[in-house]
Amino acid sequence: MVYTATDLLKSHWDRTLPVEPADIAQAMGIRVVPEIFLDGGASGLIEKNGSTVTIRYDMTEPQVRQRFTIAHELGHYAHGHLEKDGTCFRDTGAQFYSRQKDSRETEANQFAAKLLMPASIVRFLVTEKNLTDITRLANLFAVSEAAMGYRLKNLALK
Repeated sequence: MVYTATDLLKSHWDRTLPVEPADIAQAMGIRVVPEIFLDGGASGLIEKNGSTVTIRYDMTEPQVRQRFTIAHELGHYAHGHLEKDGTCFRDTGAQFYSRQKDSRETEANQFAAKLLMPASIVRFLVTEKNLTDITRLANLFAVSEAAMGYRLKNLALK
């Protein structure tokens, strides 16, 4: 079954900001484990062993990156990217800057943005509360300014 970010927000979000992707994952029965990745290439991964699904993320990265990584890996799960037993890695720097992107990684990134920055809340704050400062919005949602900038652009609010 495929889930949208909106589905998960409706089912597992307490309507407070920032959205906590680890709490949503855990409410779905997914283990969330901080680690130190020494290979320097991945920010996180999701793996399925039997009925156990685990998201691992690099705890040495900035908190906004950790949160995006968890939401991204949750996107892999929600979109059904895991096979019976398998692992999906988050974009590495090399994948991010090359033009050869895996569509599953793009879907997971879009899912993460929608989960962490719900459209209805972003629109309300920008259009009704006139909150347009990217730094303040990014802080409110606990995301990077770059992520907030892209979200505003994708919602045609910038």
